[in-house]
This record gives sequence, C-alpha cells and structure tokens, in this order.
Amino acid sequence: METCRRNTVRRRVLSLHNTTDIHSPVFPLPSRDSIWHEIREIGVILGRHDDLSYHQARHGFGVLLISESVSIESIAKMMGHSNISTTQGYARITEEKISREMDRLMEKRSQSRTHSGSDSQ
Repeated sequence: METCRRNTVRRRVLSLHNTTDIHSPVFPLPSRDSIWHEIREIGVILGRHDDLSYHQARHGFGVLLISESVSIESIAKMMGHSNISTTQGYARITEEKISREMDRLMEKRSQSRTHSGSDSQ
C-alpha cells in the first residue's frame, strides 16, 4: 500500500515537470557561481581567508567519506565518478596521510626513548 502511494506521488511530481527536455531538468542544479559563493561564505564563517573552490569542497567531501569508512562504490556514485579509479585517489591520499602520521608517531616514540635512556617498552 505504501509503495503504491509513493508511486502515485512520484507520477504527480514528474507530471508537473518536463522530463524529456534535458535543458529543463526536474531538479535543476544551482549555477557554478552560486555554488562558489556558498562555498566561499562557508569558508568565511570557518575563518578561512583564502577562497575555497568547488574542487576543494568536492575533494574534502571525498576524503571525509573515505575517512568515515563509506564504501568506495557508494562514494563513486555520490560523486558521479564513472570510473572507480578516480574515487580510489581519495583513498590513496588518506593512506598517505596515515602513513606520514604513523612515521611521525614512531619518530616521537624513538625520541622519547632516547631522552629517557630506556629502550624497553
């Protein structure tokens, strides 16, 4: 019954819009300028003085999803990537960051052992 109601609502919504003309989409996307303005405003609110770009926002979104363990397939779909290898670039960036941070941690541990004069754990 619920599915039937949803289908009826979908048909009504679609009937209100021209779904055959690609220049008049059912859910029009905002212009590039309006997206840039919104992203810039977010940056100002966050205290960033450099201009944030749409690319930086997409990139940050992809890295955030990877770091939150969202599946690579889901991220590829969300970001509109036709080739999953594009999305895998975000995973590489995250892995590189983890590797650098692990190296830094090991360096700190090594230094603290040297200063304490102990080689035991």
